[in-house]
Amino acid sequence: MIQRVATLWCVLLFVGSGTAKVFVSFTFDDTLVEHADIAKTLESYNMKGVFFMNSGRIGTDRRYLTLPQVLAIQSGGHEIGSHTVTHANLTSLTDDLQYAEICGDAANFTKIGISTTDFAVPFGQYTNVTIALAKSCGFQSFRRSGGIGCPGCPASAQYNVCLGCPPGVTVPFTGTDSLFPLRSLSFRSYFLDLFLQTLEYARQRSAVRNTYLWLVFIFHDDYSADFGVSNTTVTNDQLMILLDWIRDHNNEVTTVTIRDVVATNEFNGTTAERNAQFDALFFANQIPNATVTASFQTTTSPTTVDLGGLGVGGVAGVAIGGFLVLGLIPLSAYVINKKRRTSMKIAENAAVEVASS
Repeated sequence: MIQRVATLWCVLLFVGSGTAKVFVSFTFDDTLVEHADIAKTLESYNMKGVFFMNSGRIGTDRRYLTLPQVLAIQSGGHEIGSHTVTHANLTSLTDDLQYAEICGDAANFTKIGISTTDFAVPFGQYTNVTIALAKSCGFQSFRRSGGIGCPGCPASAQYNVCLGCPPGVTVPFTGTDSLFPLRSLSFRSYFLDLFLQTLEYARQRSAVRNTYLWLVFIFHDDYSADFGVSNTTVTNDQLMILLDWIRDHNNEVTTVTIRDVVATNEFNGTTAERNAQFDALFFANQIPNATVTASFQTTTSPTTVDLGGLGVGGVAGVAIGGFLVLGLIPLSAYVINKKRRTSMKIAENAAVEVASS
């Protein structure tokens, strides 16, 4: 049995009357053969992913996807994005070689019938020239590594933590500053509880602000007995825990491709009209027949707040001076085995975070 405890941090929230609406883009880098199974797992949940691929790797080694597998991922409704031809560290190349890696990758995909509109930089390393070249090649976004905050995450070298960064990208947005570069979150070591914690925090902040938030998560390889485990590994079982959480919060969180968000944001109109476009995108990607979860209410007396899919065993909420104090009595953990996820209660002391506006 594979076990992973998902720790939910208690949060001090300003009470709002909004409804949470969070978009999540799961991105998978490097053209790895395990991604064929990852794509099928996403499809089994009626969810979409974004697969950033290197055209020069396709079919060249048993570690990498074959062309039929790449085309199958595309036909499954997922987005194929560009990740350079050879996964080069662009900061070590001349401008001409950077151009060949970035624009050449898009050209190679065009030749096999795939339009790549979004780009992810390898190793998270880039310069202003790199961004300018990506724009000149026609890409609509440039995904960086980092830039999304993880409240309560340990500030150590073990994590790719962005202290003081926002909990997600607010949409709709004006201009392209939010896309060049596009913020994301990738922990240097895979800790499922931190991803769940970030999702829950974004969900709560979205409700407080009554606005859409967009989270972009980065993963690389699935665990492989042949190739070992990297510091950004995600197993299918671990991914399913995240997908279960999203399914359990279906009325507030949904998965989307980067292309879909960018295309929706391009709509010109009033604020209400643009919000309506994102409403349509959200509802179009909701999972059918999912369970309704938490809501926030203003109150002056003790109340109970249902935090939904994390199965909190006892959560007391008290409004004090315009703030809602949540106290965990105990938490439940998400535990997964090879066949299915089960919920198991554990005793856990709650930490406290202040959710700044």
